[in-house]
Amino acid sequence: MRLTQLSKPFIKNTGVFNGYFLSRTCVMTKETGLQLSVHPLAEGRPTCQAARSVRLDACNTMGLPCVADNYVEARSLADLGHLAVTASELPWVLGGGSNVLLPPKLPQPVCRMMIRGIHIEEDAQDVYITVGAGELWHSLVMYSVQRGWWGLENLALIPGTVGAAPIQNIGAYGVELADVLCEVYWFDWARAELVMKPNEDCEFGYRDSWFKKMPYQSGCVVAVRLKLSKTPRPVLSYQPLDKLANRPGLAPQQIAQEVMAIRRAKLPDPEKIHNAGSFFKNPVIDEHQYQELRTRWPDLVAYPMADGHYKLAAGWLIDRLGMRGIRHGAVGTHPLQALVIVNYGGATLSEVMAFAHWIRQRVYAETGVTLTPEVRTLEPWPWN
Repeated sequence: MRLTQLSKPFIKNTGVFNGYFLSRTCVMTKETGLQLSVHPLAEGRPTCQAARSVRLDACNTMGLPCVADNYVEARSLADLGHLAVTASELPWVLGGGSNVLLPPKLPQPVCRMMIRGIHIEEDAQDVYITVGAGELWHSLVMYSVQRGWWGLENLALIPGTVGAAPIQNIGAYGVELADVLCEVYWFDWARAELVMKPNEDCEFGYRDSWFKKMPYQSGCVVAVRLKLSKTPRPVLSYQPLDKLANRPGLAPQQIAQEVMAIRRAKLPDPEKIHNAGSFFKNPVIDEHQYQELRTRWPDLVAYPMADGHYKLAAGWLIDRLGMRGIRHGAVGTHPLQALVIVNYGGATLSEVMAFAHWIRQRVYAETGVTLTPEVRTLEPWPWN
């Protein structure tokens, strides 16, 4: 659904948001950092200013060296509209940089997504939240569970911004973003238009979406609208969350705290050691291949799917083949989690790609299973 047509240099209010445009006076909550009095789709005047030769080393959790020739921060729809009609080239949008491998140099314009704000509507049963793409995902999760709202608790401590969530269709412990998402507000650079895409048009799959299939410079997520529940709806099918099933008076905040403890125990903190989280997707295989692998490894970690396929734990495969804690120069797998590739300091994009290629080749040679990267990159992978 096409919502707004942007004209140079301001946004024309079409009234499609039923009067929910608010002022951009910022009020930040102490417990989460969310800006509550700001609607992410509010009108305003463009304030973005371009900068040249900006280092992005600190703007990606992998800590890869990168210089952007042209850099700008977008804090409103007006900024996006201004960029769309004035930029000489369509910009590439960077969010939290937690799931991307940056090249040494970015000659195309880089737009850092900084649109913040949250707007809440609720009834007796449900809560509808519209959140800006520049908000931190974990802050949103904590804000919701602290108020007893159900839906996001299993997705606690996932790094990155809200804008990256629909692109990856982020998920953990039996829950995906697609389970709670109503619609995504997408800005089309070429047409300078804001488009609302309902859930059914987002083509969500396992760590996949319509947005991920689009070229990098086609557009960007501006905001998402989520539906959360006031009624308890715990998802505890995955170990070790199943131990909470019989706990009386279980609250979403308790599940979130358990998820956070699990993630902290097995995943490295990007602020302490550079990494981009889970590097590969969990591969999906058919029944025949599953039985073959089970014959070799009776303790194979795999999860049955509704269509008869099985989702393997990629980290388990890498670990079983002896590659946990392996290091090639400045790059290696983490000693506690084989699925995470880390930069020990001074690594380059080519070194990270070569190491990932080596892991992928080893896994395929030993198991016949093909690993697919979960992280994104502007550069072609060595095996393409």
